[in-house]
Amino acid sequence: MKISCAPEKLYRSNKVLNHILTCNENVTKDIFREGQLQSLSAQDHKVLLSNELLSEAFQDPQRSIYYDANKTAYKVRREDDGYFGYRLRGDGDSRIKLGTPETKFLRFERDKFIGLIQAKNSLTGKSADLTERMVFAGYHKQKKGDVGVVLGLFPSDAICEKELLSLPSRVTGAKKFLVLCPQYEIGTKLNTKLADKGIFCYQFELIFDDDLKIDLSVVKSEEIVTSKFEVPELTPTEQKYSKDYPRKDVIKFTDNEVGTRSYEVLINGQAVQFEYSLFGLLLFMAMALKKATDKGWISLEMALDKEKLVRDQPHFHRIMSELSKKLVPVEDNKIKIIENLKRQSKYRISTMPSRIETPSSKWLSAKYKKIKAEIIKERDARDEKNELAKKAKLGIESGKRSRN
Repeated sequence: MKISCAPEKLYRSNKVLNHILTCNENVTKDIFREGQLQSLSAQDHKVLLSNELLSEAFQDPQRSIYYDANKTAYKVRREDDGYFGYRLRGDGDSRIKLGTPETKFLRFERDKFIGLIQAKNSLTGKSADLTERMVFAGYHKQKKGDVGVVLGLFPSDAICEKELLSLPSRVTGAKKFLVLCPQYEIGTKLNTKLADKGIFCYQFELIFDDDLKIDLSVVKSEEIVTSKFEVPELTPTEQKYSKDYPRKDVIKFTDNEVGTRSYEVLINGQAVQFEYSLFGLLLFMAMALKKATDKGWISLEMALDKEKLVRDQPHFHRIMSELSKKLVPVEDNKIKIIENLKRQSKYRISTMPSRIETPSSKWLSAKYKKIKAEIIKERDARDEKNELAKKAKLGIESGKRSRN
């Protein structure tokens, strides 16, 4: 009977892989203690071994500092009956014995990881280390020119800018670049500057599915529409739902942030700026439409109690009115882009769900989560400030009464 030696499937959510790559964003290194990796997830550690992404590295344990789970630092010494750690700083025991996993080192095979990405996404060309922080994974073929796919390991925008602006001279065969960043989120201003040069950066969670397949559609929709916009005709699938969704408008979300509190969205090809509270509401409505939740309808209860996007009922209707005025329809229709179900305090985007476009498949939910947190944080801060002002006013009035 033959025994299968096929490697276990590697997923993007692998905790050990994410730890290694995140560490490399801060300080590039390829050697890790086996015990440290096993403590994150024994199963995920086993998967990396199975896929030959980890190999044994020979390193003298006495030449490195050992840190326990409580961050106590130990100087390692070899004695007759094994390796021992002697406390340098921290609150741990003064002397501990180290087991085999704490004295065994493993090397992360970055080249094999890049090869795995190349194979899963059918990238062409030979992979190569461009710098210590950039690895070329291959080309994605497109009619308008090849897209260079690059793994980027950056700890700051300053380093990121210096590295990425050199890409066109390092990889001359690419028309555009798709840069894969494990965790680091590049600042908005730099992102815009890089996009102008055809360099687009995405975190792993936004660009990969869990099977490490890249959402390559993002590089097809990065160019801003400048010519006269023409509404696409309904597809056969869209025609089936035309009674449920009466409009044909196209709403295209972008990564363009204008200043610190406004975001740009293309409404039927026209760039429209949305203050972040309006933008958050538009994101929420787009999510409801894409998920086909009650055909996209959202209620006062959802926006107020569940999502906390509005303060009260008057605020809900007022902000919906402001949002509706910004969404200019491309064709006249009795039904506006923001449709109101009268006397029920319900609103929705009335266009086809398929006509909500985003930079990537997971962009909408990730962006909404971030903007929602900003809205709630600012409202809580404002409420706290008002409460303190109210208490101060009551204190002054109380003092006046006592003096009288």
